[in-house]
Amino acid sequence: MRYLACATIALSLGMSASAFADDGVCLPLTTYTPPPVGAVFTYAVSHLDETIPVQIVREIESVDGHHVRFLHNFESVDGSRPPSPPRPESFETGIFTRNAGQMPDGTPTRSRTYTSSTLDLLTGLEPGQSAEILSSESSAMNDRPRTITAPFQVTFDGCETLDIAGQDEAVRVYSVTYTARTYVPGRRPQADMAAEKGNVFYLSERYGWPLRIDSATGHIQAISIEMPEPESDTPGTGGD
Repeated sequence: MRYLACATIALSLGMSASAFADDGVCLPLTTYTPPPVGAVFTYAVSHLDETIPVQIVREIESVDGHHVRFLHNFESVDGSRPPSPPRPESFETGIFTRNAGQMPDGTPTRSRTYTSSTLDLLTGLEPGQSAEILSSESSAMNDRPRTITAPFQVTFDGCETLDIAGQDEAVRVYSVTYTARTYVPGRRPQADMAAEKGNVFYLSERYGWPLRIDSATGHIQAISIEMPEPESDTPGTGGD
């Protein structure tokens, strides 16, 4: 069996960390542990508060420090259409986009870099506090390369618990605002524009990964989490 249920793996590894202190006080992030390679997060999709019959599946492909690469694809809930081809994307420290989307030639639709460590930015941020760094977004929409450099702001809103498949998961809630390129053919006064965007990330204490993401038009929320089965020790064949 490739995967174990999230509750089983959590108990077997003794993971009971919480974003809350024993007295219920919300604690800042002090360390970041990314999800393991092979973990699969499946999300329900809501658009304008209406659930639509599509799921997003993100499978962790590789981990390099706090930079996590994953495969992103859409699946029809009712099986009315085949799954989309998985596309490679990546986050830093769970909430900072590095690469998103995919052009026909395989390059990312958007790539984002940051002028300093995203991990340092989040570490120690207290509830209610905000911090920002400069971020550069490069894109090639409509075969027109463009780079936009602007502040990327993060606010630590506090701690909550989310019900994921009947299990309470502690999350830290971060609001982010940033500038991103938008391209809509035929839009007036111009098709190619830079606009301020915003998202809210619910970053899991247990898994180091967002279990919910809110946007201006809806949200996605995890409905299942599958973790890779731990490797069993192979008995030795040698003698004393």
